[in-house]
Amino acid sequence: MFGDTLAQIERSCASEIVVWGLACLIVGGGLLIVARRGSARSDLIAHFALQTMTWGSAETLLALAWRYGIEVRDLAGASRLDRLLWLGDGLAIGVVAVGLAITVIGARVSGRAPSLLGTGIAITIQGAAVLLVLSRLIGSLATVL
Repeated sequence: MFGDTLAQIERSCASEIVVWGLACLIVGGGLLIVARRGSARSDLIAHFALQTMTWGSAETLLALAWRYGIEVRDLAGASRLDRLLWLGDGLAIGVVAVGLAITVIGARVSGRAPSLLGTGIAITIQGAAVLLVLSRLIGSLATVL
């Protein structure tokens, strides 16, 4: 029962990341079209869209690989998963920090740098979204263990 429950929780979280990644691809693509049309071109939106699409595609591919590789775990496997999730949380926090740093630099650059602002905001959002899903999985894992 323990292993089945954990596998179901893992599949659910991986599926959430797949849906998030696909939504990022769609939204990013739409924003890129809008940003490059007409006379009101926007570097901020274009760079936000490019980052959103890039991160969305990477998240989708990684989450699909994770989802289809999920097996029923014993206690040792659950412990390894827990350590891996904490590592993922740490990396996501690092991504958020890098995104915030890029955003601040873009806001402080002389004349403001809309491309850096768009890039930094998108990276921050992507890191925060993955952090949220992985943190929820860690919480679920704690209740199962």
